[in-house]
Amino acid sequence: MNLPNDTGLAERIDVPQFIERYQAAAHAMRQGFEQAVRARRALGELLEGQRDYSAYRITDLMNAELKEAKACAWRWLFARSGVINILSQRRREEFEENLRKGTAPDVTLEVVMDLFSLFRENNLVQEAIQDSFNALRPGRWQYERYKTNKRSSWKVASKVILTNVLRVTYWSREPQFEVIYQSEARLNMIDRAFHLLDGKAFDVNAHKSPLVDAINTTPLSVGRGETPYFRFKCYRNGNLHLEIKRADLLRELNRIGGEGRAEIGERA
Repeated sequence: MNLPNDTGLAERIDVPQFIERYQAAAHAMRQGFEQAVRARRALGELLEGQRDYSAYRITDLMNAELKEAKACAWRWLFARSGVINILSQRRREEFEENLRKGTAPDVTLEVVMDLFSLFRENNLVQEAIQDSFNALRPGRWQYERYKTNKRSSWKVASKVILTNVLRVTYWSREPQFEVIYQSEARLNMIDRAFHLLDGKAFDVNAHKSPLVDAINTTPLSVGRGETPYFRFKCYRNGNLHLEIKRADLLRELNRIGGEGRAEIGERA
């Protein structure tokens, strides 16, 4: 497996310059809000000491805006550095949860560089591929009952059926298939893993994978399509028949997913 040279990390962007500008903007935001708080309190004193709750509302708004600014900064750093494309689904969810809760660390050069160093030391690529292996392997999902999936019960076969991942939309002139929101992350993860296995990087500005984009532009009358790594057929019942085109990448997926065991997937 040849990993892309630019999966990673901070060298692709001028991190120090970005952080300096972010910190300056956040400082200016804080100063502006604090000035508004002082002005509102002064107005309250002018009105014969009337108790004024709006100053507290301004403080709450300041905290919410600074929290969102920090979250946006972390998302930008992860996207532009390529880190977001090698995170497993679990780590992505943890990342977003920390941003929503406001528990992410402050955006400083020291923190960012320490974090990127930690990513280099941990095999995030293998973790992301393991996620994809688990998502495709029969026995993990409700589509285990299909004969196509049972051809190779405890490793990923070249053809897999994914159930309840599609719907038909009628927004355009011709009805077309679309991946339902709840399944987008899983299909993005699968496609991302095959890009990593092939040593190819994702478009850092893309919100969806080529596989999801291809499915979302498939007319109902056609019902099938192809990407560099997959052939697919879409069905009205929500099922997606997925064929993996590259046998070499499939072997590597099973090797890494099976953690190097000669026989993959024996029951514990």
